[in-house]
Amino acid sequence: GGVIHNTNGYIMIWAPDHPRATGYGYIYEHVFVWERIQGKSLPKGWIVHHLNGIKTDNRPENLAAMPRSAHRDLAKPYRERIRNLEAQLKELQQLKLTIG
Repeated sequence: GGVIHNTNGYIMIWAPDHPRATGYGYIYEHVFVWERIQGKSLPKGWIVHHLNGIKTDNRPENLAAMPRSAHRDLAKPYRERIRNLEAQLKELQQLKLTIG
């Protein structure tokens, strides 16, 4: 029982009676939180997206449900933006090392 972190970085909580529970009795915390706040089950084929991209930030205001297909399309511009920001960060870190 209790809380675990899975290998993909998500928090899972012990809820063996939940319809979405794994064979080990765990459910993704972000799905559980979204369903509790909304007062309904997550529709079939939908996912709960972390708006800020942090998989462990399961505050209700950071969660949005959407069809899985919409999530795939949503992620593309974010991945590109993250790549650009990471490149900029690397350049700044190298500049800092050069300047000392």
